[in-house]
Amino acid sequence: MATNINVPNFLSAIRIIGVLPTAYYLWIQENEIAVILSIFLVITDLADGYIARKYNLITNLGKILDPLADKLLAGAVIIILSIQGRIPEWYIALVLGKDVVLLLGGLYAARKLKFVIPSNKAGKYAAFVTGITLMFAILNMEFWTDIFIGISTFLILFSFVSYVMGGIKKIKEAKIEADDFSEISNEK
Repeated sequence: MATNINVPNFLSAIRIIGVLPTAYYLWIQENEIAVILSIFLVITDLADGYIARKYNLITNLGKILDPLADKLLAGAVIIILSIQGRIPEWYIALVLGKDVVLLLGGLYAARKLKFVIPSNKAGKYAAFVTGITLMFAILNMEFWTDIFIGISTFLILFSFVSYVMGGIKKIKEAKIEADDFSEISNEK
């Protein structure tokens, strides 16, 4: 593990800060500027992940900052698009509901079980396709927005089940390890 002060975590912090101007330009419907800012934030997301893996700079802080930046951007964009009537309300409930449940589960795992649940490939695919969906909605491309809402809905549900199953597996493993330790302690 690396120190918490590193390039990937700095890039995640930039993404968190970048949510505000992106949301502002989206709110005032300067869609092209909002898309350019969003693309910049996606590029920094890809860069921070690549750098963290390539140079072994993965930290627990990074495991929190990276998805937090993703969720803040997606949450801000999806709420604004919903208010503006460019995406259906049920979609905002699905995306944000999944994120809230996973956030609460992640906090529980971090506090009570002392481990951070990492993102998985299903979640990354769902986030990527949701991002494309939101880009189409920002650009008022209704046909493609509707198609990608369907695709991303499937991926969101699939990734949610994947995270829940992975979390249950980790909880069971943590319980087994705790039980094994308890048995060893009782034998002494």
